[in-house]
Amino acid sequence: MGMILYALGYMLFPIALFFGFMYLSKLTTRE
Repeated sequence: MGMILYALGYMLFPIALFFGFMYLSKLTTRE
């Protein structure tokens, strides 16, 4: 069970990081 949670977090972390980066860049737009 712990292995599945680890794999899920390993796959979801980059996606969350990507969305967080996009959200941050959207907040700091100067248009």
